[in-house]
Amino acid sequence: MAKSNIRIIGGNIKNLSLAKDTENILLNGCNISSVLLGEKMTNIFFANCTFAKSAEISDSPTANYDHLNLSNPVIFSDCTFKGLVSGVDITPLSIRGGNIREVNLRSNSRVYFENVSIGSFSYIGRPLFTTRNCYIEKLVSWSQPSNDVYQRGMTTEISTDEGITQYIYKSPQVGWVKIE
Repeated sequence: MAKSNIRIIGGNIKNLSLAKDTENILLNGCNISSVLLGEKMTNIFFANCTFAKSAEISDSPTANYDHLNLSNPVIFSDCTFKGLVSGVDITPLSIRGGNIREVNLRSNSRVYFENVSIGSFSYIGRPLFTTRNCYIEKLVSWSQPSNDVYQRGMTTEISTDEGITQYIYKSPQVGWVKIE
């Protein structure tokens, strides 16, 4: 189980399991089959990694949801996901750049997409995700996030044939407001 201060460059990883309180993990240019995320992790960074078609990213079965500790997402930068990204129940994910074949988010998945090329995008249940400057080839379903705790001023947007629709998060009392 990975715990802290680990850097892997160019490795092939079958099952990566991150422990509770894991910190300072960098994986760069790795081929990955599955990732099990721990609780209360900080500075977890995947750069230029390729996730196999059957790759699974999941939370630890003992992880607890803490809506006040959402400022430390696991970061995926310029990664390629050859299969499905469904999100996780507890750990926030930030996917910046790269390519995803298919996104079908489960309810309450907190995933921040930015500058990502996505083949197909859909979600079920309660939307907590955001999208910014993403190219989505096939849009099945999308919504601004339901009200929960977010950083004030955070934005989300969707680009369709009718143009770009943007929303900004004002506060827990006001929630998301469409930018006119």
